[in-house]
Amino acid sequence: MSDTPNATTRRRGRPGRRLLIGGVAVVALLAGAAGAARAWEGHHRMWNMRDGIPVQMIEHRVDRMLQKADATADQQARVNAIIEAAAHDIDPLRAEMVGTHEKALALLEAPQIDRAAIEKLRADRIAQMDQVSQRLSKAVADAAEVLTPEQRAKLGQAVEEFHQHRPD
Repeated sequence: MSDTPNATTRRRGRPGRRLLIGGVAVVALLAGAAGAARAWEGHHRMWNMRDGIPVQMIEHRVDRMLQKADATADQQARVNAIIEAAAHDIDPLRAEMVGTHEKALALLEAPQIDRAAIEKLRADRIAQMDQVSQRLSKAVADAAEVLTPEQRAKLGQAVEEFHQHRPD
């Protein structure tokens, strides 16, 4: 047998280094998330998660896109009703998610790390986001059915043009 430690032994022999690297990774992740949140907030000061869903702002923007698709007033009203219904359904989930950042920080700053609580918070938020995603998908499909195939094609083109003019 060789006296040279293998890779498995070397990895097990440096728990302090792994903790340090893991700690740096967590701090970098949190700092990046906080920076991204501040950048998002700086560019989108019109709304934050604590304020409720800005239905009127969403309807205004959707109406502008629908006009580019030559949607009728009736179609716009029907799509707006779909938006309002979706916002009504999603808003309680949004309200439940307010404060997630503070809850996560409190868990990470605690004297003892409660892995079960961290996992529960993560799983709860993922489940809520899945509900939001499902409801949004339904609303998008419902709104798309209000339009003709030709209008959907025009809308798709308008969305593509919008994204070409946005910085990445």
